[in-house]
Amino acid sequence: MSDRTSSPGFIDLSDPNDPFYADPYDSDSSVTLAEPDFVTHFDRAVVEALDRSDASELTFERIGRGAYEGFTLAEARAIIANPDQLAHLRLLWQLRPPSAQIAANSVAEDPSGHWHRELQRQAKQARSRVSQLPAPEHRSAKPRRAARGQRWGTVLVAASVAAAVLAAVVVGVSLSRRPADISGSPTPANSAAVPVTSLPKSAPLELDRFVVPWAADGRLQLYLASVTGGLDPRRLAGPPSHDLFGASISTDRRSLIYIDSTAQEVRTMATDGSGDRPLFDRLPAGCDAPGHVSLSPVDENILVLQCNPKSGPARLLVMTIDGDLVRDLPTGRIRVDDPSISPDGRTVAYWASDVKTGPTGGSIYTVGIEDGSGPVALTDRPAGSDADPAWSPDGTSILFRRSGADGNWDIYRMSSDGGNAQPFVTGPSRDHKPTWSPDGRQLMMISNRDAKAQSETSFDLYLLNEDGTGIKPLGFTGYEILTPAWWHR
Repeated sequence: MSDRTSSPGFIDLSDPNDPFYADPYDSDSSVTLAEPDFVTHFDRAVVEALDRSDASELTFERIGRGAYEGFTLAEARAIIANPDQLAHLRLLWQLRPPSAQIAANSVAEDPSGHWHRELQRQAKQARSRVSQLPAPEHRSAKPRRAARGQRWGTVLVAASVAAAVLAAVVVGVSLSRRPADISGSPTPANSAAVPVTSLPKSAPLELDRFVVPWAADGRLQLYLASVTGGLDPRRLAGPPSHDLFGASISTDRRSLIYIDSTAQEVRTMATDGSGDRPLFDRLPAGCDAPGHVSLSPVDENILVLQCNPKSGPARLLVMTIDGDLVRDLPTGRIRVDDPSISPDGRTVAYWASDVKTGPTGGSIYTVGIEDGSGPVALTDRPAGSDADPAWSPDGTSILFRRSGADGNWDIYRMSSDGGNAQPFVTGPSRDHKPTWSPDGRQLMMISNRDAKAQSETSFDLYLLNEDGTGIKPLGFTGYEILTPAWWHR
């Protein structure tokens, strides 16, 4: 019997409040992995993405099947003990949401639910943050093995079906088509042990639903809506007399963070509106007014926050959800806005210029989150030109808004390195703030193309296909509507 802590990168994150925490288990060296079935439940794009990863064929087929249908007990143990397999599991849940059966099993109170909770904790923690926590004392399983043997044998089938559930709910559907690198997440340098605050959680938001800041009654509030029209816009929680914007949704679609511009604070709630509260006790020194925020799609403990001081240039800050400052990113410009973290969690795109006030926009830049490398200019435009960068779910391209000399706004698309910028959606209108769907097959944008005589004051949210065709309004006509949270943005 091997000590659980002997596996490289393995840290016990079991919850003492979990009723099965007192039932120790170990990574038995005699465990053998089940033979894989063919991956029949995943789209071709998923298999191709895994094929491009470092996983062996055996590994990605086994994890691919299990991430949709469930894992055996041996597979669950092996995945928990292997950081590389955890990375591949995270990739699968980023590529495609878990099945309804897996989601239903996640609430199990039996040992299968325990394995789900353990996989959840292991899969959602970046290795660099976990490594700061003290290693647990090994709790030998031998004294209780005889008493527990019959019980574990009885529930083996249930455990195999449920081994991935809560991890699926947490890691969810960023739909990135790149493997998540769990070794490179930023780590605060001023803390030996970083407490991890949990975001409020609800059931995962369905893929057709989104959260949008909309001034339906004069105040800019957050509304829950559906692209299919099957759900009337419903106002979520948040201070009703304040202006709210900048929602960023977690990849598991269970939590969101947003900006209260009236109180000048960052707040969080579950995607059903429950658990609304301030995210931080206080903002970092010199951050007098928070701007846009982007939650990392690979580690929901990390975010990038735009901060506007009373004097001096705007800043982009890498922070933990506990409020710890990880890194002040170099931007090289006075005005900075619209941070958007890349699907692999390593880079943030934003626009910046050296003009303190005036029309929004400038050039599009990227800078490394892990080491602050850059910034790299993807476009070279004057102030007031390019804004609203939005990564495609596969990380290969960026959509953005470009303002022309005639004051018209069009949406452009370029490769992630800034090459081959081409018009994507054009017309005699102000088309801006593009947002991808979780599966990358559709988009939203804000436009006044149907406003006619009220073109300067009446905007709506529009749905369109991934190639820019099939544009149709969603019925959010109003003076003010801001970037929706459909994917992680």
